[in-house]
Amino acid sequence: EKLGPVASAAIFAGFHAAAYSISPLPLVVAFVAGIIFMFAYKATKAQFGLAIVIGLHFGYNGALLFPLG
Repeated sequence: EKLGPVASAAIFAGFHAAAYSISPLPLVVAFVAGIIFMFAYKATKAQFGLAIVIGLHFGYNGALLFPLG
């Protein structure tokens, strides 16, 4: 339980490593996003299940594809 956020975020960043060409900064961003996704899931799982996290992931991907500015 104590390693849950770290392990979950590390797995998330690991799965995205190939997409980011193993550059350090994007991996850190993916790691932090994984922690945010895990906390969002824990906070909303009873009412929404995975829907909120899936929506956040689509938003994350959209922000990477279509950055503001």
